[in-house]
Amino acid sequence: METGYQSSWIIKGGFNQSTQDISRITAIVPPGPDGGISYNGIRSGALQERSSYHLGIFREWHLRGGLNFISGLSFRQKGGIMTTLREPALSSNQHLITNYISLDGNVKYLFGKNPRLQPYLTAGFRVDYLLSRNDNDYFDMLYTFSRQRRFDFGPVLGAGVQTKIGKQRILFEAEYNPGIFPVITPSLLPTIAFNKSYAFTIGFIF
Repeated sequence: METGYQSSWIIKGGFNQSTQDISRITAIVPPGPDGGISYNGIRSGALQERSSYHLGIFREWHLRGGLNFISGLSFRQKGGIMTTLREPALSSNQHLITNYISLDGNVKYLFGKNPRLQPYLTAGFRVDYLLSRNDNDYFDMLYTFSRQRRFDFGPVLGAGVQTKIGKQRILFEAEYNPGIFPVITPSLLPTIAFNKSYAFTIGFIF
């Protein structure tokens, strides 16, 4: 591994495969003798995956050995696709597009000492802030923008490879990011949805 740098800037961009896992509450059980509130839910599947993109700038600090810490901001587009009817002749695809600003904090561990080819693993967290959502009458019927939760949070797990071409260091990365907060605030409509996305990234290290 190279040891001649203490920190680096990274510009990352790529595409996402995003969806929302959706379930519906069928019954709420009030507190009993043992306390607590629970619900019985039916997992109704997920929206179909929708391809989108992300772009951001990150700072990487070398800690020790192969251990680094990375933090940065990015713009990420998420959402999914729902087919409104099962009959092929009548069905239509409704696109849900949500735009987020994301703050990341990740630990990165590089394997090996050859700067020409170093695989690595990453693990950390991501905080998302919702900027906007596309106008869509179908999803407005399910939940209006006012019910869309502004913040989301979830773990980030990834793997990649870092290489050096001439003087330029480049990385290729894949990651998984499930949201752990419902993206819809509670209301009379018994719907719960969670963001979930896979991202494939290329980055340039300076």
